[in-house]
Amino acid sequence: MKWESINRQELKEPNSRHLYLVMMWRTPVPGGWLIMCVNERSNDPQPNVSFYPDPSHLWNPASDPDRDTLLRPSDG
Repeated sequence: MKWESINRQELKEPNSRHLYLVMMWRTPVPGGWLIMCVNERSNDPQPNVSFYPDPSHLWNPASDPDRDTLLRPSDG
């Protein structure tokens, strides 16, 4: 299984000073993609894995119109 890096971004928790440094990867699987996220600023950076349904594997994260909304970039 080969993972492709798709993003690395700082996310700010609302009404807090806490920042997350989230790294995201994807790999194609039957019926879609497995998405793995890791918070590098955690004391125990455990991966979170999700499934993104896309049977034709057409998802292009660089051109996704919701990418900034979904990831909530930090202010600074």
